[in-house]
Amino acid sequence: MSKYPWLLFHPNIPLPLHGLAPRVIKGQQWWNQTKREAKAKLDQHCWACGVHKYDAKYHQWLEAHECYSINYGKGEVKYVGTCALCHACHNYIHDGRMQMIVGSPDFPHQKYVDIIEHGETVLKEWFELKGWQWKGYKKAYQPMTLYFYLYPELPPFSNKIEWIEGIGEAEWNDYHLIVDGKRYEAKHKSYEDWLRFYQ
Repeated sequence: MSKYPWLLFHPNIPLPLHGLAPRVIKGQQWWNQTKREAKAKLDQHCWACGVHKYDAKYHQWLEAHECYSINYGKGEVKYVGTCALCHACHNYIHDGRMQMIVGSPDFPHQKYVDIIEHGETVLKEWFELKGWQWKGYKKAYQPMTLYFYLYPELPPFSNKIEWIEGIGEAEWNDYHLIVDGKRYEAKHKSYEDWLRFYQ
């Protein structure tokens, strides 16, 4: 069973690009087909932890996650493909969203803790398998550069994922999304605009 635990390192999408995604740009028909293909690629197993959808915790189905190559210095976020994840792995990646809804009736604090522990366990086992030292990454608290030694682990849909912090960070208005070679500007023009929309 092929699996790609490094997908759990995928950082949160930069705030300026919230609400803008390939599924929004390309439409529901494209998104439905893309999800079906991603789920079928590993025979209904989570790409990150390898669990079959019927054995997954929380929900017995897989969720689709859009993957990006992000250059924080330039503000460029490039869509590179879609993977299929169990609910726990998907939420581990979207820890920013989890932190916003934790404590709600549908998302108790213990679920947040369980999901962080799930992701940390998957990554720890993978590091040990590779002979690397695990230091308790705690994905929820920092972005991660995908170092060159991870490139051989990339799945067939892309050998170009990289998360580059760059020198400094781009200005809010510099952030843009690239889908199929076309540039799309941020939906929210400032942090204040973003805050108004999501509050």
